[in-house]
Amino acid sequence: MNRTAIILTVLAIVTLVGGYLWYTNSEVDHVDMAPPSNITDSVDTKTVNGEVPIVQTQSTEDKSEMEFWKLDIEYPSIVLATAPDDAQQANDVILGFVNRMKDGFLEDARDASKGKTEQIGTGSDLTVRYTMSFVSPTLLSIRFESSAYIMGVAHPDSESHVLNYDLSSHALLSTADLFISGNDYLGYLSSYTRSDLKQEFKELSDTDFTDFVVPGTEPKGENFREVAVTTGGLVVIFNPSQVAPYARGTVNVNIPLAEARQKLVSLITNALDQSLSATSTPVTKPEIILSD
Repeated sequence: MNRTAIILTVLAIVTLVGGYLWYTNSEVDHVDMAPPSNITDSVDTKTVNGEVPIVQTQSTEDKSEMEFWKLDIEYPSIVLATAPDDAQQANDVILGFVNRMKDGFLEDARDASKGKTEQIGTGSDLTVRYTMSFVSPTLLSIRFESSAYIMGVAHPDSESHVLNYDLSSHALLSTADLFISGNDYLGYLSSYTRSDLKQEFKELSDTDFTDFVVPGTEPKGENFREVAVTTGGLVVIFNPSQVAPYARGTVNVNIPLAEARQKLVSLITNALDQSLSATSTPVTKPEIILSD
């Protein structure tokens, strides 16, 4: 091998090693939110770490005197003593999810403050809290509640956002991923929630029901983005103004596991069954820190 070839080989090795070190030490602050639908219909439980994650609360507070905004955010991070790398991957996804909420707010807040030299009324602010809807060795379901006020608007924008995460394959789960491939999950969710809301909103006239509930429960993906897993099954979350006037706030529709079981992927049913089984056995439960 001539001298030139040796030099090129050494440079290639150095470049590869440097790239690897940069990648492994880089901080993840963005995660794509469009996982493939129905990435799996089954989970090999033999390959899944059986440790239940411990959940800890992290917080972020920040403000800008020049742009008249402030942040008050709480979000979870998990600890896995036997699988710290798995925990780190999950925490990167959670932080990426939270950062997208924060970045969207900051873009609007900065637009609202452009050209202004003094604060008009109340400045922009974002408050985020969370609850762990479900925690197991294979599945996390996190419900975030955000209240965002942009300087100059009539009222805050309150929304719920759901993050479902498959710990066994390190993947975000869309609503479609909760259901068996090929299942008309949107038709099912539309029919079930519309029937439930018909009973809950008995005071609504037929016209109001048609104007409010029907559009918000049409079998479209945008109507069923926020579906969380609970110990009892699923909860479909409708944000303010989606199926009722804004003043009514967030509307929840619970779907029991027994009702949805045949439509759900085994990742969900197995996790729920194991959770129910564990409640009948005296075990040491993880510390789960919830927001106020």
